[in-house]
Amino acid sequence: MVLRSDWGGIIFTACREIRTCDNALEAELAACREGLELALHRSDLPIIIKMDSVKAVNMLNASRRDRS
Repeated sequence: MVLRSDWGGIIFTACREIRTCDNALEAELAACREGLELALHRSDLPIIIKMDSVKAVNMLNASRRDRS
């Protein structure tokens, strides 16, 4: 996770192993949630989330909750 300012400067970085995930999608979503929590505690700047997983992005942007 990298928290950057609006001009791209690094404010905060973190990484850790997430051992409780069964697959890459679950790990991506868990990392996003944890990064968002850290960002909310570290900065008052607007937040933009960037992810590599198209499926995770689509899930976060979905207007309805997928309970499958």
